[in-house]
Amino acid sequence: MLQASNPEDFEKMEKYGRAREILALLKYFPEISPVKNLTIVESVEDYEKNAEYLNKISWKRPDTPLGDATIIGSKQKGTADESPADVLKRAKSQNPNAVLTMYNTAHCANRLQADGGLSINIALGQQVFIDCVGKGFDGRETSYGFARHESYVFDWKDLPGLNLENIKDYRKYLVDDATYQQSVKERKVFLESVGYDHFMSKNS
Repeated sequence: MLQASNPEDFEKMEKYGRAREILALLKYFPEISPVKNLTIVESVEDYEKNAEYLNKISWKRPDTPLGDATIIGSKQKGTADESPADVLKRAKSQNPNAVLTMYNTAHCANRLQADGGLSINIALGQQVFIDCVGKGFDGRETSYGFARHESYVFDWKDLPGLNLENIKDYRKYLVDDATYQQSVKERKVFLESVGYDHFMSKNS
């Protein structure tokens, strides 16, 4: 089992595609990251040995080394009764090199109650681009361009002074009400398609 909180594991974890994105977030933006630690489970035996700890982590995604084909269905969390070991077995049936990335979040892991999601693109030494979505949404919408509620752009030189108090000074886009409501409707359709039959009432 590898953990981002362990400096000796951090470099090893960077060879995995999805993990690499989260590791960049933890490295450069720890204060605003909704992910507080990242765990990689390399085998079913690895999972079973650490099951007591791993079963407390709700967010789980298959991952593969950079350059390997991604796992079909890797963007899906899995069914409610599917254990982390089940997800890993399914991934390894497609690619023996597959691992399971597990996310320790600062917020509720239920996607209907989560505070939102974001996508961060980093041009080292130049600029940082962040797209955000609101409560009840997650990074799927920003990653695939399905929805965007806020956007921020920072020059690299401004990063040392960035904090939660001044971050809105760098906002470049804020969604209008009509576009937001349309994105809510589309989000409902997606959530229903993966087994969630309602959306947060305040977003209806």
